Amino acid sequence: MFERRLLSRISDSEEARQRRPDLNDILADVLSHLRELFNIRKGSVSIRSDYGMVDLNSALGSFTDAIPLLEAEIASQISKFEPRLNHVNVRYIPDKDKPGTIGFAIHVVLETPDGGRKIKVDTQISQNGQVRISQ
Repeated sequence: MFERRLLSRISDSEEARQRRPDLNDILADVLSHLRELFNIRKGSVSIRSDYGMVDLNSALGSFTDAIPLLEAEIASQISKFEPRLNHVNVRYIPDKDKPGTIGFAIHVVLETPDGGRKIKVDTQISQNGQVRISQ
């Protein structure tokens, strides 16, 4: 459960499936999933209409009203669709050096077989709605 998502495990060789993933493997898979989750528009996945983010272009129409909405949306999506992350806290981080982007710091606890580890994930939303994730 703590390792990687099903499809990434299926594509591994037998040898890779036998070894226990380390923290970097788990974190890389979580970040990959968040990139996917935040760049899919809500309603575009037929079997889960609540999977993905709201249309960011329309949400950013009123910037000051959009910040709390986006913080809540990011936290909600993580809580619903990434069970390896708990204690989700999303904060808006203004960045005057990157006009046209909106940044958020996501503080979470990554659950691993050895317990939990606090991590911070930086999220940048560009003017075109593309979401970038880094740690």
